[in-house]
Amino acid sequence: MRTMTTDGVRAYHYNPGLTGDVHIENVSCDTGQPEGYKTMGDISIPGGELKALIKEGDPRPMVGVGLLVVRGGSVLLSQRKGSHGAGEYGVPGGHLENGETFEQCAYRELAEECGAHVKITTPRFLCVTNLRDYLPKHYADISMVAHWESGEPETMEPHKAGPWQWHPIDRLPDGRFSVIDNLVIAYQTGQPYFA
Repeated sequence: MRTMTTDGVRAYHYNPGLTGDVHIENVSCDTGQPEGYKTMGDISIPGGELKALIKEGDPRPMVGVGLLVVRGGSVLLSQRKGSHGAGEYGVPGGHLENGETFEQCAYRELAEECGAHVKITTPRFLCVTNLRDYLPKHYADISMVAHWESGEPETMEPHKAGPWQWHPIDRLPDGRFSVIDNLVIAYQTGQPYFA
């Protein structure tokens, strides 16, 4: 599925026979479009295809939540895989789910990525970054901080990140995910916002 615009009218190319619960109305295009582009009064689109359509046709910033876990003078990092910033060192984190608080998201992501046995203090707000370094992916990155209490992190999602390791905060590895330096600055100085 893809979108195109001709003379200010947005056209949607779709595969015949799509079904789903999402309903689109009043979508039209110029009749001079290539075959497969047609005027549509009403169609239904499965959620996955609709998500792809929205991302490609009208991208919007998303909300990511990262958690800086501090143990003594070290922080927990892992190399990212299969996403923007692949190969760069990052903290546990991911997308904010509908209805979640930032704290709930931080706890959930830590458990999913490092194991539910890792115990931390209550996450608190650290900083926000308008993350545009990986365009076309654009995020409002909400960073939280918590202190490690017990439990060694395990690589629970090896297709997304791994292995998890403790790194001295004053000697972080090269090749860091672009918000990591902001987290460290915010942790050390209290600066809350990065444009």
